[in-house]
Amino acid sequence: MMDNKYTTYTNPLTDRYCSKDMSYIFSPQFKFSTWRKLWVALAEGEKELGINITEEQLDELRNNIDNINFDEARKIEKEVRHDVMSHVKAYGLQCDKAKGIIHLGATSAYVGDNTDVIQMNEALKLIRVKLVNLINNLKEFSLKYKDVPTLGFTHFQAAQLTTVGKRATLWAQDLILDLEDLNYRIDNMKLRGVKGTTGTQASFLSLFEGDHQKVSELDKIVCKKMGYKSSYAVSGQTYTRKLDYQVLSILSGIAQSMHKMTNDIRLLQSLKELEEPFEKNQIGSSAMAYKRNPMRSERIASLSKYIITESLSPALVQATQWLERSLDDSANKRLAIPQAFMAADAILEIGINVTDGLVVYENMINKHINEELPFMATETILMEAVKRGGDRQELHEIIREYSMKAAYRVKQEGLNNNLIDLIIEDPAFKMSKEEILSIININNIKCYFAINEYCKNATKGFDLLVSEDGVNFQVITRNGFNDKYNHGLRTFQATEEGLFLGTANPFYGTQLWLLKDKDSFVEDDNNENPGDENDTPGEDSEISNDSTLKDTVEDSNKDQVIVVENQNNKDKQHNKLPVTGGINSAFVIVVAVILMMFGFKIYSYNRKQ
Repeated sequence: MMDNKYTTYTNPLTDRYCSKDMSYIFSPQFKFSTWRKLWVALAEGEKELGINITEEQLDELRNNIDNINFDEARKIEKEVRHDVMSHVKAYGLQCDKAKGIIHLGATSAYVGDNTDVIQMNEALKLIRVKLVNLINNLKEFSLKYKDVPTLGFTHFQAAQLTTVGKRATLWAQDLILDLEDLNYRIDNMKLRGVKGTTGTQASFLSLFEGDHQKVSELDKIVCKKMGYKSSYAVSGQTYTRKLDYQVLSILSGIAQSMHKMTNDIRLLQSLKELEEPFEKNQIGSSAMAYKRNPMRSERIASLSKYIITESLSPALVQATQWLERSLDDSANKRLAIPQAFMAADAILEIGINVTDGLVVYENMINKHINEELPFMATETILMEAVKRGGDRQELHEIIREYSMKAAYRVKQEGLNNNLIDLIIEDPAFKMSKEEILSIININNIKCYFAINEYCKNATKGFDLLVSEDGVNFQVITRNGFNDKYNHGLRTFQATEEGLFLGTANPFYGTQLWLLKDKDSFVEDDNNENPGDENDTPGEDSEISNDSTLKDTVEDSNKDQVIVVENQNNKDKQHNKLPVTGGINSAFVIVVAVILMMFGFKIYSYNRKQ
């Protein structure tokens, strides 16, 4: 058999998927350079604490940190069967004067475990950069498509409308939660430190003739020199393998979020509503030339599955370690941790590419909306027909029967949805064709948005805005109807009397409200909690100098100033309120429901404190 580079297995993670930056962090060069940095830090600390080590010896060690003699180390390891001692000896070959003080008092875990921590920490920092870039792409996408209505899906069955931008905030929010976990781990990363063979520091106590204070100080000195605030208070021979599990759990979380996002993209691409970028000369299928497959999203899904399963490995290692240590973690760690990081790096790289070039097909989205709109509009048609003297129960039964017929026509015969035609032809509804068609016009559909800032503070009330078209809004309340503990809407129902709203209030129980029109709200008589007057809109609002603005309302949390303008003033141009809110430290959660019609525009300006 021929013998060349193509006859040996290569790891696709390094050969095909991950970045050079991530690959370098887990490279032999980075690993063994870090070993030598640790040996230098140890020797410097020992010298500072009185051990007879010369500056000449230290200079010799420093000058050869990156000049690693790999061939000599490999040759020595074949003889001694010990990776750390082979590199101690190889380092000594380059540092004749200092060879006697290399690794003084330390055990293998000193360089091995501390380097593992450093590699994971550096890799997490690289992951963070890419994760933030991905979130920013989703932010831009959310803002760009915040006003584009689209069918929501539950059980992958058409449900009420949402917006393309709002859906993307669901993906972004998951990734923000991952980012919070990642930031915590980076901020709280600790070294193993200088702990000796079984974590007792016995060898260092001997070196410093029983001086516990100097041993403790050496640990602190090494941590500081390596750029860490502290080390673990106790260890066996190794740092707790719980850390490996915690780190890979973060990567697993990112993989879960990425898999969910790309699953959604793949489903939407099948519906031809959304499409990942497709290069000019890219081939979708070797057989079917017309196909445009979501290959990048599928690759993310594939690698994400690998990361999720790989996170099980350190969990098993942690669970099965014996006493102060056993070596059944070593080979496992060499595989699981670097490869999980490289796979995570890959899915973020690909994810940045996908989200930077997502294509939205609005006409196809509108086509799907219009196909389902007849079903969603029946309640509004029913209410309007009752106002004209119709019997609600009888009309409801008619609509039910017509809906069954229309569904059969669509599903069994493959024809269009004729529900509205059936209703138009029925005199029981007492409405003209034009009147009914006006109701199902998407531009006349009414939208309510309850904005709950859960990510910031759940006790600031909630925002309720109303719009006729999903683009232009009027404020109904900015503070949960003057009760800061009303942190959201639990339920709502449109009736002939108006819109009934049930609040989510964990301290005083649900309140029932009746919204009769766009300009007033009436609290239920049984409500005994008047709300906190300090939560009403302030009188010191920052008012724009633009003379065309008619009214101002300040957000109770003082993050935004809301400006309301009558819709009749068509010639004025302003920035519209993003459906996703001002994406600052956390995303605003937006819940959209298609209901009633009002006519005002709302504009938002971020306010710096």
